[in-house]
Amino acid sequence: MVVRPVGGLLCLTLQSDHARASGEVAAHWGGRHFARVEHHRRSVLLATAHHDAGWVDWERAPKLNPKARPYSFLEIPQVQHTQIYAQGVAALHRHDPYAALLVSLHGTGLYNGRYGHMPHIPVRPLDPGADGVVATFLADQKERQTALITLLQPDQTLLWTYYRWLQAWDGITLMMAMFDPQEERAFSQGVMPLTPGGSEVPLTLKGAGTDTWTLDPWPFIPDQLDLAWPVRYVEDRGYEGEAEFQEAFYAAATREQRVTLRPA
Repeated sequence: MVVRPVGGLLCLTLQSDHARASGEVAAHWGGRHFARVEHHRRSVLLATAHHDAGWVDWERAPKLNPKARPYSFLEIPQVQHTQIYAQGVAALHRHDPYAALLVSLHGTGLYNGRYGHMPHIPVRPLDPGADGVVATFLADQKERQTALITLLQPDQTLLWTYYRWLQAWDGITLMMAMFDPQEERAFSQGVMPLTPGGSEVPLTLKGAGTDTWTLDPWPFIPDQLDLAWPVRYVEDRGYEGEAEFQEAFYAAATREQRVTLRPA
């Protein structure tokens, strides 16, 4: 869950809804600067739109952090976090092995500095006592990745380009859910390959006023991209228990968060 404080309220975006917005970003990727997703297109779009699919069950009954506020995706205990990603990968594996491979790489990348491709994003320290859980998760996913690579024999340049683009698609929609564009802050989305195996450029997302963001260089086919996803608002306060918070969460009206992306 993405948790954003807004004037005494918390704006809540489900991980699954954020992921669907990421899928829209991926579907429109291409144009003058970046290559379009061509090979394995269905699998790549499926992976992107469902890279957080493991969160669905957890978010049906969202939990509270030690401050009695809803857990954000950044602070959920790693015992649960690793289970969530393992479940999501396993579910995708049954439908699309290539998509499962991408999401598995995404999940393990969160624990190893994203394979060195996103050095500007700090790696979250291990929770006390979580060393063994995380090590088991990484080992299990490495075994799955090896089996999938043996099965699929994927083009490695293409695979790792898609992995890196997935980090940008994920990051773009996360930043838009987490921050107010009126603050006009700039957020690096890393250095991205323009084409598989081609030259690379820094990609920057920046707030540009009410509901508007810019990207430089422009990575999409259309000249403007409009996105929307559902959000809920609850009071920004300590809750007496998870039952109280979940009641407030489900009682909150679902609103639509709309944003516009345009060239810098």
